[in-house]
Amino acid sequence: MKVSRPDVLIGRYRMIKHERDKHNEPNPQRFNKIQNTKNTMKKDGISSLTYRVVQVKKYPLYTNISVEIGKPPPRPIRG
Repeated sequence: MKVSRPDVLIGRYRMIKHERDKHNEPNPQRFNKIQNTKNTMKKDGISSLTYRVVQVKKYPLYTNISVEIGKPPPRPIRG
């Protein structure tokens, strides 16, 4: 599967205002990560995801592709 990114002038989004999840604490590194996105986006996330296609269903308006991505790595224990 090819991942394409729209031009930065076109590919924009806005987040819907919402309350923070009670058990989802803010990441103290979030602003640093956002600033470095341009440097890391080629190797982080969906661009570097390893997956196996399980099923492809074609519908009139869209195609549903189901994939297996395996188990997530264990999370580090916070101390």
